[in-house]
Amino acid sequence: VLKENLAKADSVYCQRCKDYVMCSKQILIDKLAPTLVFQLKRFSQHPVTKRWFKIGDYVSFPIDGLNISTFMNNADDRPQVYDLGSVIVHKGSLDNGHYICYIRRKNQWYKCDDNIVTRVTQDEVKSCEAYILFYVCRVIQPLSCPKNHTADTTFPANSTGNHSAGLGVTSV
Repeated sequence: VLKENLAKADSVYCQRCKDYVMCSKQILIDKLAPTLVFQLKRFSQHPVTKRWFKIGDYVSFPIDGLNISTFMNNADDRPQVYDLGSVIVHKGSLDNGHYICYIRRKNQWYKCDDNIVTRVTQDEVKSCEAYILFYVCRVIQPLSCPKNHTADTTFPANSTGNHSAGLGVTSV
């Protein structure tokens, strides 16, 4: 992953130099979890007025096949592929608003808005103003098993067996 040069407004004050210096950042992952959570930066502070505001720009995100291999610190030959399981959206302004959630179950998307759950299209999910994205690994490896319980070392995320029930895996 390439280093990202930060904007001048994001410069950092150096105690040694007694001046603001330009910075860059790079993020690499050492170990992946069965579920990845991405929180998009939807709030920012104006550099001059110091007032906070909501960022409403559209952010494109993949529904299926998010390959994390290129973001790994020590990537091996196995692809690390994730599929979108749910999305949280904040509707409203910085001062007030409402959260809704899109979830996928067996390749059908649903919109959860308080106690109202409706079927929606994948296109609606793709076009939403995502705030938090939840991705589920295509092959889940159990982190631990209860005593006296035997399990296969891997099983598909869309498994309907008991192995996935205790891990909170959303069927995709």
